[in-house]
Amino acid sequence: MSRRPTGHLPVGKARRPSSPAGPGHPAGPETQHAQHIRPVRQTRDIRHTQQTQHVRDIRHVRHVWYVRHDWYDWYVRHAQDTRHTQQTQHAQDTRHTQQTQHAQDSRHTPQTRQGQDVRHVRYIRQVQVSRSYDENHGAARPGSSRNSAMLWVLFLLVAWCAAIVSCTRLCLAAVAAAEPMDPDPAAEGKDLSLYEAAFLSGGPRRVGDLVLVAMCRERRLLLAHTGWVTVVDPDGRDELERSVITAIGPEGQSPVRPVRTALATAVPVRALGERLVAAGLAVPASARTNVAVAVRQVRAACALVLMTAAAALLLVPPAAGRGPVAAWFALPLLLTASSLLIARLEAHPYSRWASPAGQRLLGRIDVPPRRTAGRRPGAGAGDGGDGDDGDLLTALAVHGTAALPDPALRAALKAHWGH
Repeated sequence: MSRRPTGHLPVGKARRPSSPAGPGHPAGPETQHAQHIRPVRQTRDIRHTQQTQHVRDIRHVRHVWYVRHDWYDWYVRHAQDTRHTQQTQHAQDTRHTQQTQHAQDSRHTPQTRQGQDVRHVRYIRQVQVSRSYDENHGAARPGSSRNSAMLWVLFLLVAWCAAIVSCTRLCLAAVAAAEPMDPDPAAEGKDLSLYEAAFLSGGPRRVGDLVLVAMCRERRLLLAHTGWVTVVDPDGRDELERSVITAIGPEGQSPVRPVRTALATAVPVRALGERLVAAGLAVPASARTNVAVAVRQVRAACALVLMTAAAALLLVPPAAGRGPVAAWFALPLLLTASSLLIARLEAHPYSRWASPAGQRLLGRIDVPPRRTAGRRPGAGAGDGGDGDDGDLLTALAVHGTAALPDPALRAALKAHWGH
Protein backbone atom coordinates (compact mmCIF):
# COMPACT_ATOMS: atom_id res chain seq x y z
CA MET A 1 0.00 0.00 0.00
CA SER A 2 1.60 3.30 -1.23
CA ARG A 3 1.67 6.47 0.86
CA ARG A 4 0.67 9.99 -0.26
CA PRO A 5 3.46 12.57 -0.09
CA THR A 6 3.22 14.69 3.04
CA GLY A 7 4.47 17.91 1.38
CA HIS A 8 1.18 18.48 -0.47
CA LEU A 9 -1.11 18.36 2.58
CA PRO A 10 -3.11 21.58 3.40
CA VAL A 11 -2.05 23.78 6.25
CA GLY A 12 -3.59 22.82 9.58
CA LYS A 13 -4.72 19.46 8.27
CA ALA A 14 -1.53 17.26 8.40
CA ARG A 15 -2.21 13.66 8.51
CA ARG A 16 -1.16 11.94 11.63
CA PRO A 17 1.64 9.61 10.72
CA SER A 18 1.13 6.03 11.33
CA SER A 19 3.53 4.47 13.64
CA PRO A 20 4.34 0.88 13.27
CA ALA A 21 4.41 0.63 16.93
CA GLY A 22 1.50 0.61 19.14
CA PRO A 23 0.20 3.28 21.35
CA GLY A 24 2.76 2.76 23.87
CA HIS A 25 5.72 3.23 21.51
CA PRO A 26 7.37 6.72 21.21
CA ALA A 27 6.79 8.92 18.05
CA GLY A 28 9.22 8.87 15.20
CA PRO A 29 11.20 11.75 13.66
CA GLU A 30 8.66 12.43 10.94
CA THR A 31 5.88 12.81 13.40
CA GLN A 32 7.81 15.23 15.50
CA HIS A 33 8.71 17.36 12.41
CA ALA A 34 5.04 17.58 11.39
CA GLN A 35 3.99 18.70 14.82
CA HIS A 36 6.67 21.44 14.77
CA ILE A 37 5.78 22.73 11.30
CA ARG A 38 1.98 23.04 11.82
CA PRO A 39 1.83 26.14 14.07
CA VAL A 40 4.37 27.91 11.90
CA ARG A 41 2.23 27.40 8.87
CA GLN A 42 -0.87 28.59 10.68
CA THR A 43 0.85 31.80 11.78
CA ARG A 44 2.10 32.43 8.28
CA ASP A 45 -1.36 31.91 6.79
CA ILE A 46 -2.97 34.33 9.26
CA ARG A 47 -0.35 36.99 8.52
CA HIS A 48 -0.84 36.54 4.82
CA THR A 49 -4.62 36.86 5.14
CA GLN A 50 -4.30 40.09 7.15
CA GLN A 51 -1.91 41.63 4.62
CA THR A 52 -4.21 40.71 1.80
CA GLN A 53 -7.22 42.29 3.53
CA HIS A 54 -5.26 45.48 4.29
CA VAL A 55 -4.26 45.81 0.66
CA ARG A 56 -7.84 45.35 -0.44
CA ASP A 57 -9.03 48.05 1.98
CA ILE A 58 -6.43 50.50 0.69
CA ARG A 59 -7.45 49.81 -2.91
CA HIS A 60 -11.14 50.29 -2.04
CA VAL A 61 -10.50 53.64 -0.32
CA ARG A 62 -8.47 54.83 -3.31
CA HIS A 63 -11.22 53.78 -5.66
CA VAL A 64 -13.89 55.61 -3.65
CA TRP A 65 -11.76 58.77 -3.51
CA TYR A 66 -11.14 58.68 -7.25
CA VAL A 67 -14.86 58.20 -7.95
CA ARG A 68 -15.89 61.09 -5.72
CA HIS A 69 -13.23 63.36 -7.16
CA ASP A 70 -14.37 62.56 -10.69
CA TRP A 71 -18.03 63.30 -9.81
CA TYR A 72 -17.15 66.69 -8.28
CA ASP A 73 -15.12 67.60 -11.35
CA TRP A 74 -18.07 66.62 -13.53
CA TYR A 75 -20.51 68.74 -11.47
CA VAL A 76 -18.25 71.79 -11.63
CA ARG A 77 -17.78 71.41 -15.38
CA HIS A 78 -21.53 70.93 -15.88
CA ALA A 79 -22.38 74.09 -13.86
CA GLN A 80 -19.82 76.09 -15.80
CA ASP A 81 -21.16 74.83 -19.10
CA THR A 82 -24.75 75.64 -18.11
CA ARG A 83 -23.86 79.16 -17.01
CA HIS A 84 -21.94 79.76 -20.18
CA THR A 85 -24.83 78.47 -22.28
CA GLN A 86 -27.32 80.78 -20.55
CA GLN A 87 -25.11 83.83 -20.96
CA THR A 88 -24.55 83.02 -24.59
CA GLN A 89 -28.30 82.56 -25.23
CA HIS A 90 -29.14 85.84 -23.46
CA ALA A 91 -26.54 87.69 -25.47
CA GLN A 92 -27.89 86.22 -28.68
CA ASP A 93 -31.50 87.12 -27.79
CA THR A 94 -30.54 90.67 -26.86
CA ARG A 95 -28.57 91.09 -30.07
CA HIS A 96 -31.49 89.70 -32.13
CA THR A 97 -34.01 92.00 -30.43
CA GLN A 98 -31.87 95.05 -30.98
CA GLN A 99 -31.38 94.18 -34.61
CA THR A 100 -35.10 93.59 -35.13
CA GLN A 101 -36.04 96.87 -33.42
CA HIS A 102 -33.47 98.74 -35.44
CA ALA A 103 -34.82 97.23 -38.63
CA GLN A 104 -38.38 98.21 -37.73
CA ASP A 105 -37.34 101.74 -36.78
CA SER A 106 -35.41 102.11 -39.98
CA ARG A 107 -38.40 100.83 -41.94
CA HIS A 108 -40.75 103.51 -40.43
CA THR A 109 -39.61 106.79 -41.85
CA PRO A 110 -40.49 110.19 -40.33
CA GLN A 111 -43.04 110.69 -43.08
CA THR A 112 -44.89 107.56 -42.04
CA ARG A 113 -44.95 108.70 -38.43
CA GLN A 114 -46.24 112.09 -39.46
CA GLY A 115 -49.04 110.43 -41.43
CA GLN A 116 -50.02 108.35 -38.42
CA ASP A 117 -50.15 111.45 -36.21
CA VAL A 118 -52.34 113.25 -38.73
CA ARG A 119 -54.79 110.33 -38.90
CA HIS A 120 -54.96 110.19 -35.10
CA VAL A 121 -55.71 113.91 -34.85
CA ARG A 122 -58.44 113.59 -37.49
CA TYR A 123 -60.05 110.71 -35.58
CA ILE A 124 -60.07 112.70 -32.33
CA ARG A 125 -61.66 115.67 -34.09
CA GLN A 126 -64.37 113.48 -35.60
CA VAL A 127 -65.22 112.03 -32.19
CA GLN A 128 -65.43 115.50 -30.64
CA VAL A 129 -67.63 116.79 -33.44
CA SER A 130 -69.99 113.81 -33.14
CA ARG A 131 -70.30 114.30 -29.39
CA SER A 132 -71.02 118.01 -29.71
CA TYR A 133 -73.62 117.27 -32.38
CA ASP A 134 -75.33 114.74 -30.12
CA GLU A 135 -75.42 117.22 -27.22
CA ASN A 136 -76.75 120.08 -29.34
CA HIS A 137 -79.29 118.16 -31.43
CA GLY A 138 -80.32 115.56 -28.90
CA ALA A 139 -79.03 112.65 -30.95
CA ALA A 140 -78.80 109.79 -28.48
CA ARG A 141 -79.19 106.09 -28.62
CA PRO A 142 -82.79 105.11 -29.44
CA GLY A 143 -82.98 102.65 -26.56
CA SER A 144 -81.90 105.16 -23.90
CA SER A 145 -84.21 107.93 -25.16
CA ARG A 146 -87.15 105.54 -25.23
CA ASN A 147 -86.44 104.41 -21.67
CA SER A 148 -86.17 108.00 -20.44
CA ALA A 149 -89.48 108.89 -22.11
CA MET A 150 -91.22 105.94 -20.51
CA LEU A 151 -89.83 106.79 -17.08
CA TRP A 152 -91.06 110.38 -17.03
CA VAL A 153 -94.46 109.20 -18.28
CA LEU A 154 -94.66 106.86 -15.29
CA PHE A 155 -93.84 109.77 -12.99
CA LEU A 156 -96.57 111.79 -14.69
CA LEU A 157 -99.12 109.02 -14.11
CA VAL A 158 -98.23 108.87 -10.43
CA ALA A 159 -98.61 112.64 -10.07
CA TRP A 160 -101.97 112.67 -11.84
CA CYS A 161 -103.33 109.77 -9.76
CA ALA A 162 -102.30 111.39 -6.48
CA ALA A 163 -103.77 114.76 -7.46
CA ILE A 164 -107.09 113.35 -8.70
CA VAL A 165 -107.64 111.05 -5.71
CA SER A 166 -106.79 113.65 -3.06
CA CYS A 167 -108.81 116.45 -4.69
CA THR A 168 -111.81 114.16 -5.14
CA ARG A 169 -111.75 113.19 -1.48
CA LEU A 170 -111.47 116.84 -0.44
CA CYS A 171 -114.47 117.76 -2.57
CA LEU A 172 -116.55 114.92 -1.11
CA ALA A 173 -115.58 115.86 2.46
CA ALA A 174 -116.36 119.54 1.86
CA VAL A 175 -119.72 118.70 0.31
CA ALA A 176 -120.59 116.44 3.25
CA ALA A 177 -119.61 119.15 5.73
CA ALA A 178 -121.59 121.81 3.85
CA GLU A 179 -124.78 119.79 3.62
CA PRO A 180 -127.63 121.80 5.13
CA MET A 181 -128.66 120.22 8.41
CA ASP A 182 -132.07 120.62 9.86
CA PRO A 183 -131.48 123.21 12.58
CA ASP A 184 -133.72 123.53 15.54
CA PRO A 185 -136.12 126.48 14.93
CA ALA A 186 -135.91 127.38 18.60
CA ALA A 187 -132.11 127.49 18.38
CA GLU A 188 -132.18 129.81 15.36
CA GLY A 189 -134.51 132.22 17.10
CA LYS A 190 -132.37 132.76 20.19
CA ASP A 191 -129.04 134.46 20.62
CA LEU A 192 -125.82 132.58 21.26
CA SER A 193 -124.12 132.61 24.64
CA LEU A 194 -120.45 133.49 24.94
CA TYR A 195 -119.47 129.86 25.41
CA GLU A 196 -121.48 128.79 22.37
CA ALA A 197 -120.01 131.59 20.23
CA ALA A 198 -116.53 130.64 21.39
CA PHE A 199 -117.09 126.96 20.49
CA LEU A 200 -118.53 127.77 17.06
CA SER A 201 -115.66 130.16 16.32
CA GLY A 202 -112.67 128.24 17.66
CA GLY A 203 -113.73 124.98 19.24
CA PRO A 204 -112.86 123.69 22.73
CA ARG A 205 -109.63 125.68 22.97
CA ARG A 206 -111.46 128.96 22.43
CA VAL A 207 -113.87 128.00 25.20
CA GLY A 208 -110.90 127.41 27.54
CA ASP A 209 -109.45 130.82 26.63
CA LEU A 210 -112.79 132.47 27.38
CA VAL A 211 -113.15 130.80 30.78
CA LEU A 212 -109.61 131.68 31.89
CA VAL A 213 -109.82 135.30 30.74
CA ALA A 214 -113.28 135.75 32.31
CA MET A 215 -112.08 134.46 35.68
CA CYS A 216 -108.94 136.61 35.38
CA ARG A 217 -111.02 139.74 34.72
CA GLU A 218 -113.07 138.96 37.80
CA ARG A 219 -109.91 138.59 39.91
CA ARG A 220 -110.61 134.94 40.67
CA LEU A 221 -107.53 133.75 38.71
CA LEU A 222 -104.11 135.24 38.04
CA LEU A 223 -102.54 134.68 34.62
CA ALA A 224 -98.81 135.45 34.47
CA HIS A 225 -96.94 136.16 31.24
CA THR A 226 -94.57 133.32 32.17
CA GLY A 227 -97.32 130.79 31.50
CA TRP A 228 -98.53 130.02 35.03
CA VAL A 229 -102.07 130.29 36.39
CA THR A 230 -102.89 130.76 40.07
CA VAL A 231 -106.26 130.24 41.78
CA VAL A 232 -107.52 133.15 43.90
CA ASP A 233 -111.15 132.10 44.45
CA PRO A 234 -111.56 128.30 44.55
CA ASP A 235 -115.36 128.47 44.19
CA GLY A 236 -116.55 128.02 40.60
CA ARG A 237 -119.86 129.50 39.46
CA ASP A 238 -120.57 126.95 36.70
CA GLU A 239 -119.32 123.63 35.47
CA LEU A 240 -116.70 125.12 33.18
CA GLU A 241 -115.14 127.21 35.97
CA ARG A 242 -115.14 124.21 38.28
CA SER A 243 -113.40 122.22 35.54
CA VAL A 244 -110.70 124.92 35.38
CA ILE A 245 -110.13 124.81 39.14
CA THR A 246 -110.03 121.01 39.07
CA ALA A 247 -107.48 121.06 36.23
CA ILE A 248 -105.22 123.46 38.15
CA GLY A 249 -105.09 121.02 41.08
CA PRO A 250 -105.22 121.23 44.84
CA GLU A 251 -101.97 123.25 45.03
CA GLY A 252 -103.74 126.22 43.43
CA GLN A 253 -101.01 126.85 40.84
CA SER A 254 -100.11 125.11 37.62
CA PRO A 255 -98.67 125.74 34.15
CA VAL A 256 -101.15 126.82 31.51
CA ARG A 257 -100.40 123.94 29.11
CA PRO A 258 -101.85 121.05 31.20
CA VAL A 259 -104.84 123.21 32.19
CA ARG A 260 -105.59 123.89 28.57
CA THR A 261 -105.30 120.20 27.65
CA ALA A 262 -107.67 119.23 30.43
CA LEU A 263 -110.21 121.88 29.42
CA ALA A 264 -110.21 120.76 25.76
CA THR A 265 -111.33 117.29 26.83
CA ALA A 266 -113.48 118.24 29.85
CA VAL A 267 -116.97 116.81 30.12
CA PRO A 268 -118.75 120.23 30.08
CA VAL A 269 -116.95 121.23 26.87
CA ARG A 270 -117.85 117.96 25.16
CA ALA A 271 -121.47 118.33 26.31
CA LEU A 272 -121.55 121.87 24.88
CA GLY A 273 -120.31 120.59 21.51
CA GLU A 274 -122.82 117.74 21.41
CA ARG A 275 -125.64 120.16 22.21
CA LEU A 276 -124.63 122.48 19.38
CA VAL A 277 -124.33 119.55 16.93
CA ALA A 278 -127.77 118.29 17.95
CA ALA A 279 -129.18 121.78 17.38
CA GLY A 280 -127.68 121.86 13.86
CA LEU A 281 -125.33 124.75 14.66
CA ALA A 282 -122.01 122.87 14.77
CA VAL A 283 -120.38 120.51 12.30
CA PRO A 284 -120.13 116.89 13.51
CA ALA A 285 -116.71 115.66 14.55
CA SER A 286 -116.60 113.11 11.71
CA ALA A 287 -117.13 115.81 9.08
CA ARG A 288 -114.45 118.04 10.64
CA THR A 289 -112.01 115.12 10.71
CA ASN A 290 -112.73 114.19 7.11
CA VAL A 291 -112.13 117.73 5.87
CA ALA A 292 -108.89 118.10 7.84
CA VAL A 293 -107.58 114.74 6.64
CA ALA A 294 -108.53 115.53 3.05
CA VAL A 295 -106.70 118.87 3.20
CA ARG A 296 -103.58 117.14 4.50
CA GLN A 297 -103.79 114.60 1.69
CA VAL A 298 -104.04 117.36 -0.92
CA ARG A 299 -100.96 119.00 0.56
CA ALA A 300 -99.07 115.71 0.39
CA ALA A 301 -100.22 115.23 -3.23
CA CYS A 302 -98.97 118.71 -4.13
CA ALA A 303 -95.55 117.90 -2.66
CA LEU A 304 -95.54 114.57 -4.51
CA VAL A 305 -96.29 116.33 -7.80
CA LEU A 306 -93.34 118.65 -7.27
CA MET A 307 -90.97 115.77 -6.48
CA THR A 308 -92.07 113.67 -9.45
CA ALA A 309 -91.77 116.69 -11.75
CA ALA A 310 -88.21 117.31 -10.58
CA ALA A 311 -87.29 113.64 -11.11
CA ALA A 312 -88.85 113.59 -14.58
CA LEU A 313 -87.03 116.76 -15.64
CA LEU A 314 -83.74 115.22 -14.54
CA LEU A 315 -84.39 112.17 -16.70
CA VAL A 316 -85.14 114.13 -19.85
CA PRO A 317 -81.99 115.39 -21.66
CA PRO A 318 -81.84 119.17 -22.15
CA ALA A 319 -81.46 118.84 -25.89
CA ALA A 320 -84.78 116.99 -26.18
CA GLY A 321 -86.65 119.90 -24.63
CA ARG A 322 -88.01 119.95 -21.10
CA GLY A 323 -90.79 122.45 -21.78
CA PRO A 324 -93.49 119.91 -22.74
CA VAL A 325 -92.65 117.75 -19.72
CA ALA A 326 -92.92 120.71 -17.35
CA ALA A 327 -96.26 121.69 -18.93
CA TRP A 328 -97.71 118.22 -18.35
CA PHE A 329 -96.71 118.34 -14.68
CA ALA A 330 -98.02 121.88 -14.29
CA LEU A 331 -101.60 120.63 -14.72
CA PRO A 332 -101.75 118.38 -11.59
CA LEU A 333 -99.82 121.00 -9.67
CA LEU A 334 -102.39 123.63 -10.64
CA LEU A 335 -105.22 121.27 -9.63
CA THR A 336 -103.85 120.60 -6.15
CA ALA A 337 -102.88 124.23 -5.49
CA SER A 338 -106.30 125.54 -6.55
CA SER A 339 -108.03 122.92 -4.37
CA LEU A 340 -106.03 124.03 -1.35
CA LEU A 341 -106.83 127.68 -2.07
CA ILE A 342 -110.55 126.98 -2.40
CA ALA A 343 -110.53 124.92 0.81
CA ARG A 344 -108.81 127.75 2.60
CA LEU A 345 -111.28 130.33 1.38
CA GLU A 346 -114.53 128.35 1.47
CA ALA A 347 -114.24 125.37 3.78
CA HIS A 348 -112.01 126.80 6.50
CA PRO A 349 -114.41 129.32 8.12
CA TYR A 350 -117.31 126.96 8.78
CA SER A 351 -116.22 123.39 8.18
CA ARG A 352 -113.96 123.52 11.22
CA TRP A 353 -116.70 124.01 13.84
CA ALA A 354 -119.82 125.97 12.79
CA SER A 355 -122.44 124.83 10.32
CA PRO A 356 -124.12 127.28 7.92
CA ALA A 357 -126.88 127.91 10.49
CA GLY A 358 -124.30 128.50 13.22
CA GLN A 359 -122.39 130.78 10.91
CA ARG A 360 -125.51 132.88 10.40
CA LEU A 361 -125.96 133.19 14.15
CA LEU A 362 -122.32 134.23 14.52
CA GLY A 363 -122.92 136.94 11.93
CA ARG A 364 -125.62 138.50 14.09
CA ILE A 365 -123.26 139.15 16.99
CA ASP A 366 -122.13 142.73 17.35
CA VAL A 367 -118.39 142.33 17.75
CA PRO A 368 -116.24 145.37 18.76
CA PRO A 369 -113.04 146.09 16.84
CA ARG A 370 -110.02 143.98 17.75
CA ARG A 371 -107.83 145.14 20.68
CA THR A 372 -110.15 148.07 21.45
CA ALA A 373 -112.73 146.25 23.54
CA GLY A 374 -112.19 146.73 27.25
CA ARG A 375 -109.58 149.48 26.72
CA ARG A 376 -110.16 152.81 28.31
CA PRO A 377 -107.92 155.60 29.54
CA GLY A 378 -106.25 154.75 32.84
CA ALA A 379 -107.52 151.13 32.89
CA GLY A 380 -105.06 148.33 33.69
CA ALA A 381 -104.98 144.75 32.57
CA GLY A 382 -107.57 143.61 35.07
CA ASP A 383 -109.62 146.80 35.45
CA GLY A 384 -112.78 147.63 33.62
CA GLY A 385 -116.51 147.84 33.99
CA ASP A 386 -119.11 145.25 33.16
CA GLY A 387 -119.70 146.69 29.70
CA ASP A 388 -116.03 146.72 28.93
CA ASP A 389 -115.66 143.13 30.13
CA GLY A 390 -118.61 142.10 27.97
CA ASP A 391 -117.11 143.63 24.84
CA LEU A 392 -113.69 142.12 25.62
CA LEU A 393 -115.09 138.63 26.17
CA THR A 394 -117.24 138.88 23.02
CA ALA A 395 -114.24 139.88 20.93
CA LEU A 396 -112.22 137.06 22.49
CA ALA A 397 -114.96 134.51 21.77
CA VAL A 398 -115.22 135.51 18.08
CA HIS A 399 -111.69 136.64 17.17
CA GLY A 400 -109.52 134.77 19.67
CA THR A 401 -106.55 135.99 21.67
CA ALA A 402 -105.62 138.50 18.97
CA ALA A 403 -108.46 140.72 20.27
CA LEU A 404 -106.93 141.06 23.77
CA PRO A 405 -105.50 144.54 24.40
CA ASP A 406 -103.23 143.46 27.27
CA PRO A 407 -99.79 142.28 25.97
CA ALA A 408 -99.07 140.30 29.14
CA LEU A 409 -102.37 138.45 28.86
CA ARG A 410 -101.75 137.72 25.19
CA ALA A 411 -98.28 136.47 26.04
CA ALA A 412 -99.67 134.14 28.70
CA LEU A 413 -102.13 132.63 26.23
CA LYS A 414 -100.11 132.75 23.02
CA ALA A 415 -96.59 131.79 24.04
CA HIS A 416 -97.66 128.62 25.77
CA TRP A 417 -100.84 127.67 23.96
CA GLY A 418 -99.54 127.82 20.42
CA HIS A 419 -102.12 130.31 19.06
